[in-house]
Amino acid sequence: MSAKNRKRNNAGFAFPLPAAVFLALTATLLLSYIWLDAQAQALGSRIKVLEKQLAEANKACAHELSKWEMLKSPASIEQALARNRLVMIAPAARDVVRLPTRRAPADFGYLAHLSDSSRMLMND
Repeated sequence: MSAKNRKRNNAGFAFPLPAAVFLALTATLLLSYIWLDAQAQALGSRIKVLEKQLAEANKACAHELSKWEMLKSPASIEQALARNRLVMIAPAARDVVRLPTRRAPADFGYLAHLSDSSRMLMND
């Protein structure tokens, strides 16, 4: 009788290299996609919080502007003067000092600086 061949080829299951590379690349891309999606959702929620804060700040600013407009009305100023017992009178004509203005010879208002350089105004 012949002896049994005890050397077995126990290499096991050989996984193909291209398939392993493809699976590793796919897993990496999927994990990257999941991470990017989580980052985008976090940024979206942060933007919502900041937009809510901006809306509240705009509302507070509008409220303060309306309060300021009411405070600087003539009636409100007169009430504040009366409350603090202040008397304001207009100065006499001899007490008013008038300063000369620096205007260009040809008075064009806000376009006066253009009159010297080009000697021609737009839409003239």
